[in-house]
Amino acid sequence: MTSLPGPTAPLQQPAVKDSWARIDAWLAEHAPLSRARLRPPASPAGIADAEQRLGVTFPPDLVDALRCHDGVEPSEGALEFALKGPFAGLADIVQNTLFLRSVGEDVPELYEAEDDHELNAFWRHEWLLITLGVTWDAQDGLFLTCRAGDDYGRVGRYFNEDASSFTDWATLRAALAAFADALEGRLPVSGQVPLAFEGRLVWEEATPTVKAEPVSLLDLAAQLPEPAPEPERVRPRPEPPKNGVYLAVGFTEPPKPQPRQPDLVFAFRPDGGGVTASRGRGAVGHRP
Repeated sequence: MTSLPGPTAPLQQPAVKDSWARIDAWLAEHAPLSRARLRPPASPAGIADAEQRLGVTFPPDLVDALRCHDGVEPSEGALEFALKGPFAGLADIVQNTLFLRSVGEDVPELYEAEDDHELNAFWRHEWLLITLGVTWDAQDGLFLTCRAGDDYGRVGRYFNEDASSFTDWATLRAALAAFADALEGRLPVSGQVPLAFEGRLVWEEATPTVKAEPVSLLDLAAQLPEPAPEPERVRPRPEPPKNGVYLAVGFTEPPKPQPRQPDLVFAFRPDGGGVTASRGRGAVGHRP
């Protein structure tokens, strides 16, 4: 596996101590229980002893971070970096790194022996596991590479069931700045959003927000169905009484008015018999 080119770090990347100051301030106000789980700074002598035991030189960003806090106390309410787990202290870094080195000795190289790129091994001697992972052990987490070269000090992700890979953070300084930004702006990290709950920092799944397109009132009115005609009211039929005799009362339309008839009608007889006058239904006179 070839080493990926490192992302370009921002020119004005805040210092590690500045990002930790922002993290501390947010925790003190919103998640004091998680703030209380941060350990005090590591001593220069302790850092030097850890470097000697592991046979590597810590990247400057890691030294600066340990001088702010010697990791996190892994207990209920511990400060976690999204899905990366709590930050490891000196004792955790030494213990987990030595353990992974011993495991890696029994795992063959992923590619040919001449392929000496950074990510072609299960675990490299120059890697340091700097977080405890989601299960708070050495099964996964973030690592820093102490290997000389372009990738020195770069942040990677380790998972014991998959190949290791580099993250988008070029340095630990960039990762801590992203952590501080996420807390202050409630920004997602690895698909997780930070929240304060009962004095603790928790992470929940980020849900995408879809902005609805504006809809006019005329468009909304056009989508409404046409009003249905009111159903014809049917009068119920009366129930017959128990004795079997009942009276049905019906309603009929009123009779149409008849055309008004004149009181006097004259009729001419075609046979020349004269004119006959009648009123109503009876004849009242005859003139030849």
